[in-house]
Amino acid sequence: MTEIRTDKSFAVAASPTEAWKALEGVRTRAAGPDEWWLPGFATRGVEVEAEAPHRLTVRKLDEPCAGTLIAVTFEHAGTGTRVRVVQSGFDQAFVDAAGEGFWAHADHLAADLHLFLATGVEADRAWRPWAPLGVAVAAEPFGLRVAGVRPGSWAERAGVRNDDVLLTVAGAPLYHAGELGLVERIVHPGDEVTATWVRGRECCHATARV
Repeated sequence: MTEIRTDKSFAVAASPTEAWKALEGVRTRAAGPDEWWLPGFATRGVEVEAEAPHRLTVRKLDEPCAGTLIAVTFEHAGTGTRVRVVQSGFDQAFVDAAGEGFWAHADHLAADLHLFLATGVEADRAWRPWAPLGVAVAAEPFGLRVAGVRPGSWAERAGVRNDDVLLTVAGAPLYHAGELGLVERIVHPGDEVTATWVRGRECCHATARV
């Protein structure tokens, strides 16, 4: 494990006590007496620390990222609550393989937890299956420059190479790294996906199966 962590905050109208009770209300979805169910994360976690109604820390039991710590804190903010969610202890290789999609996924997890605490609804949008495209990118002011292509991946089959600048994938224009992660949530394994990119002074395009 590493020092890599995600750190997200949001506000809800509920009081800390009400927000805590909302989490307690879904504990039946966990199996053991020391386990909690975390909406949004859609995972079980074994209790590491609990200070009702202010702080809950669990160790994630389910893959992916089993063994990481998830800490949720509730602080009074006006008439509501400021919620902070920190997940830590990620494996470096996992983060590297996920690329920018890792950080986009963290945003989605926090948004789904926010939705639950605000409305009581578990949407689990963040857990739609991924279809990794096998391309790592580095953000440039004008777009996404390819920084790596995984062997055997869609990107390799399409002919994408290091230093290319991606323009579109699956019809979606790409300007920011997080947008590529969103495309990976929309396409499915087996789809024929077309991309366009710049190589040197030429515009290239190709289609390959995910």
